[in-house]
Amino acid sequence: MPGGKSISVSSQLFVVRGLLIVGFISMLMVSAGGELYLFIISRIIPVVINIFRLLDFLKGKKMVRNSLKLL
Repeated sequence: MPGGKSISVSSQLFVVRGLLIVGFISMLMVSAGGELYLFIISRIIPVVINIFRLLDFLKGKKMVRNSLKLL
């Protein structure tokens, strides 16, 4: 099962990297202007939430598949 672990770790690193990029961009936006910053944040937060939901969904499917293998 090492393959499954590496997938989850790489996806977590991808999310963390994305959040760091978002944080950096948001710092630039604050210096540029608040309204643009708020607009971008209102667009990005739902996307990030959906990514986490998708990861949870995939983890749930993997657990179900593993429990079926045990049967």
